[in-house]
Amino acid sequence: MHDTDYSRRDLIGGFSVTAMMLGSLSASGTAHAALGNAPGLPDLSDPLVNLHSFMKLHGSLEEIDSPWWYTGIIYGQQEKQAPKALFRFEGCEINRYRANPNGDGYIQSGRTLTFFRDLESEKMIETWANPYTGKVLVPKSNTLGGDDNFLLSTNGLRFKSQLSKIPDKTLKLNWYAMGDMIWMIKDRGLAEMPQPWLECSSTFGWVKEIADPKIKRAESWFSSTYIAPWLPWMEMKDVPGHMVWHAAGRKLKSVNDLPPKYLARARKEAPQQLDATPRK
Repeated sequence: MHDTDYSRRDLIGGFSVTAMMLGSLSASGTAHAALGNAPGLPDLSDPLVNLHSFMKLHGSLEEIDSPWWYTGIIYGQQEKQAPKALFRFEGCEINRYRANPNGDGYIQSGRTLTFFRDLESEKMIETWANPYTGKVLVPKSNTLGGDDNFLLSTNGLRFKSQLSKIPDKTLKLNWYAMGDMIWMIKDRGLAEMPQPWLECSSTFGWVKEIADPKIKRAESWFSSTYIAPWLPWMEMKDVPGHMVWHAAGRKLKSVNDLPPKYLARARKEAPQQLDATPRK
C-alpha cells in the first residue's frame, strides 16, 4: 500500500470513521434541506452550506487536527448461529482539512489507530484465543491513513488517486433535525469488496453550532455498524462467516483528551498516527 491512500486490504482490515464516509458522500443526487422540525437551520440544500456543515460536524473549517475517540464491540456471525461477541476495540481517528490550492474544495488528510480489548476485563489484549479455530493469536493494531488522502468538495469525498475514474457528482447528505439536535445518516456497500461488506452510521451535533457562521468546529458524536469479512490476523480466510463491528464515539478538542492508557500506548507504538499534518 502506498502511504497516500487506503488500500483494499485496509478497508477489509479495520474500522475507520472516514472510510464510513466514502461512497455515500459521492452519491448522485442533489443536496436537500433537513427533514424534521428545527427552526433556525441554514439552507442545507445550498451545495456550499451543505459542504461546510458536513466539515464542521466531521472536522473543522480551520486547518487544524480534529481527533475522534471511539469504542465498540466486534461480533462474529456464522450462518444459522447466534452472533458471538469476540472482543472490544478502542481507537482514535484524526482528520484535517486544508483549502485546495487550485480552488476545488478541500484536501483531507487523516490517520486512524485502533487497539483491541478483552471482552470481559476490557484490558488491552496481547493474545487472543480464537473460539472458531482454537488458535492463540497476537492481535494486530489497525492503522490507516497517509498524506492528503482525499478531495472533499461539493462533488463528494473521493480518493485523490481515483479522481480521473470517478465522475463529478453532487455531494448528497441525508440530514435530519429535531429541536436542538441535527444528525446525518449514511450507508454504503461496495460491490468490488469481498462480501458481505456494508457500513451504516449516524453523526450527531447541535443545530445552533451548525447554524452559527462564527463557529468553525461543531461538537459532534456518532454511532455506526460495520459488516465485513474476518480480520486478516484472525487467520480465518477459509472459515465461513463474517464480523459485525458496532461503535460509538465523539470528536475531541485535542489528542491530549484521549484516555491516558490509550494515549500512552499510541505514543509508544505509533506516534505518527496522532497527527494528521501531511508529511513532507
